Amino acid sequence: MQASLLANTDIFIPNNGDMVTFTQTINYNLGEVYLWGVMGHTHKYGEGYKVYKRVNAQQRDLTYAAPCAQGIPGCVSPFFDYQHIPMRYFEPLKPVQMNFANGLIHEASWINDGPTPLTFGPTSDDEMMVLILMYTLDSTGVVIADAGELPRPSPVSVSVQPNPLSDGALFAFSGPLENAAFRLYDAAGSLRAAVDGIQGREWYFERGGLPDGIYFYDLNEESGVRARGKLILQSR
Repeated sequence: MQASLLANTDIFIPNNGDMVTFTQTINYNLGEVYLWGVMGHTHKYGEGYKVYKRVNAQQRDLTYAAPCAQGIPGCVSPFFDYQHIPMRYFEPLKPVQMNFANGLIHEASWINDGPTPLTFGPTSDDEMMVLILMYTLDSTGVVIADAGELPRPSPVSVSVQPNPLSDGALFAFSGPLENAAFRLYDAAGSLRAAVDGIQGREWYFERGGLPDGIYFYDLNEESGVRARGKLILQSR
């Protein structure tokens, strides 16, 4: 499994209250890759994030839309929440050719009605345009079970406050969890934290000694995944 955080650092967002959009082409010479996860990331002035497939140097299908549930394009009532930008998971894996003429295009938009113009930076007072890709270079031996054969629990929506977090954050669930397992992974896909036996509608996550960065969590019960999302750990 491979993970890449692809940042467009060449962004400038004036504080005039107008929509500003930047795009960037991703065309690294990797050959064929197999996506299993895609997610965008902005800070508080973000208004949208999209990822398109690029074929023969042309922008093609919309692959990811952050204002839609699970990042799946085509939702009826899009709503962008920079604190809860979804990751889109692909089952089966999505093959993408990556070379000079093919790959991906990511696009982010902002409306800055704050006191100062903004550029790219790591703090919550700056802005960001970061594309997170999770992929493999070879699909051999990767098996995705038939979703129709698996018992799947109803997903729950999750509110995490604060996020970004410095010390910890309160998870609030739309439905009760029963002996759920929390797993936290870093951007390289390595397991960094594990908590079992989570129950009820609230749970407090303690950061401990984890370094600053972007992390991804799964909340699972025996019958399957209940929720997935992103945590941003940022020191004061």
